[in-house]
Amino acid sequence: MGEIIRVVCDNCDYEKQLKTGGGMLSIKAAVVEDNLKDEDLLQWKSLQESGKVRFFSWFYELAYCDVCKEISSCFNVKIQTTDGESLCLGGRCDKCHRKLTMLKKDEDMKCPICGKTTVTKNIVGHWD
Repeated sequence: MGEIIRVVCDNCDYEKQLKTGGGMLSIKAAVVEDNLKDEDLLQWKSLQESGKVRFFSWFYELAYCDVCKEISSCFNVKIQTTDGESLCLGGRCDKCHRKLTMLKKDEDMKCPICGKTTVTKNIVGHWD
């Protein structure tokens, strides 16, 4: 079960609600194909078609886009291949499709509006 995180800046009132974690359908391949972008989607399809995906699960993670200056919830897929390789696809901005900087839940976050580290995070719900 995933969490809904409310991100608020105490200095400038920036506020956003974002999904993190994975749901009960986090092993559904159709969701992966709907959410991966560009070369990540091509790599996923190649792995699927060649039968090299042994296991996968997708999840959302808090991230920051240096280009768009935005905190977001990004889609990631962890894959274990039949060759024993582990890889992660996704982690791209919905707007510009560039790789994002992942944020840890306990890490201090800088507000994308005012630039101060006065951002607080609270769990306000769950999703599935």
